[in-house]
Amino acid sequence: MRKYIISILIMIISLSSFSFQMDKTDFNEVVLRGTIKSKNYTILNNSEDTKEYMVNIENDISNVTVRPSKFVLKPNEEKIIQLSVEGRGKKGENSYFLVFSERNLSAQKKNKAVINKKIRIKQKYIM
Repeated sequence: MRKYIISILIMIISLSSFSFQMDKTDFNEVVLRGTIKSKNYTILNNSEDTKEYMVNIENDISNVTVRPSKFVLKPNEEKIIQLSVEGRGKKGENSYFLVFSERNLSAQKKNKAVINKKIRIKQKYIM
């Protein structure tokens, strides 16, 4: 039982230390065939360390893009990324995963453990 509780605490601490905030977490738009619908997201590094973020679409879905796909944020710095969906493909509800990878660039300088993290956020749109 004790090992179980310790494992849960480690998992909670690990999840809560992912150091970015997004102003919104879903695309959830209607995209008409032949058009492009875009949405901006503000990303904030809410840690005390400089972080590098890589953003991509899982499985490289050809009609969904994100720009920029790689950037560095200093502590409390923000960046706007743009997610765009082109209206082509199957009609109806479609989904994909927006994947953020985080790398702590300050960890080695501060003699901290280097922990690279990844988070997947499910997105959907209707065509």
